[in-house]
Amino acid sequence: MTPSDLTRWDIAFLQKKILSAPSYEEFTREMKLKNGDSTHYALGQTLGDLSGIPTLQHGGEVSGFISSNVVLPTRNGAVVVLSNEDGISMVAPLSRQISTLVFLPEQPPPSDKDTRQVQSILEELRNGKIDRALFTENANSYFSETALRDCKTSLTALGKLKAVTVSRESLRGGMAHRTYRAEFEKKTLLLNIYVMPNGRYEQFMVEDQL
Repeated sequence: MTPSDLTRWDIAFLQKKILSAPSYEEFTREMKLKNGDSTHYALGQTLGDLSGIPTLQHGGEVSGFISSNVVLPTRNGAVVVLSNEDGISMVAPLSRQISTLVFLPEQPPPSDKDTRQVQSILEELRNGKIDRALFTENANSYFSETALRDCKTSLTALGKLKAVTVSRESLRGGMAHRTYRAEFEKKTLLLNIYVMPNGRYEQFMVEDQL
């Protein structure tokens, strides 16, 4: 079928025009194993989530024809992606990207103040220390004295920190997920950061680029 036909099917499905309400509930209920373990599978479709938003998913594939259909019942919407490109993994990432743009609340980009704070934290790590008031309990336990010494040794070897620039931001697990590029004299690194709603850092990971 065409994307528009599949969209009409999704609308009718969400409006309970294809199945009765009891049949809809049974059709979308997760099937458990006998021991109670989860399967994340209902009657013919995968149960997932988009940053906490429930999804019903099913795809199709044969050489030259690839499809992804994601229904978001609590948002009364769906995302349909069809492609004739089967040489790369495209439809699933594209579907998730579209779903994120349409159904997740838009987040303002990190401010210059956020970026300056990240740069300041990185400078402190370069000196083997951090302001522990900026971090969660989990993050503070990660940054042991041994870890801070390792950070100092690794980062000072790269020379002066020249610039920190934000690459992207998204929501994940109730936190702001931000990535930055940190340009040193000898090398550019990636920063993989999670920030709690209260502004404290749950993760501040410095990663080498392959």
